[in-house]
Amino acid sequence: MELFICNNCFTTPHRGKKPFCLTQCGHVYCNGCIRQGNNKQHKMIDIAPEKQCPQCRQIDIFSVELQQPSLSKVENFFVPLNESLELLQKTSGFQNNQMKITIERFHEIVCFSILFFFPFLFFSFS
Repeated sequence: MELFICNNCFTTPHRGKKPFCLTQCGHVYCNGCIRQGNNKQHKMIDIAPEKQCPQCRQIDIFSVELQQPSLSKVENFFVPLNESLELLQKTSGFQNNQMKITIERFHEIVCFSILFFFPFLFFSFS
């Protein structure tokens, strides 16, 4: 699967129409569709200083070019789901292990403190 495709003309970055933009409403458009509008129904419509998304018609949208350095800010949106899931599982496993270590250490400290400060609870002195 391509990293991303234009939601209007379905072109890919490899077919030349660069740069691509990601709108705040989550749609991707090639430069050609943004600048020229490949069909009247799905073209970026200028309304005063506002912009309207061709796909969902949300008004006053912002977009970011999908080129470096701004691409690095949104590239996680285009990572295949299986890779994202694998990374999430590794991250979750690491965080769970860190939590386990912290809880075990906390338990050791609490048990030591109780034995040190309250030995009479565990030893009878009769």
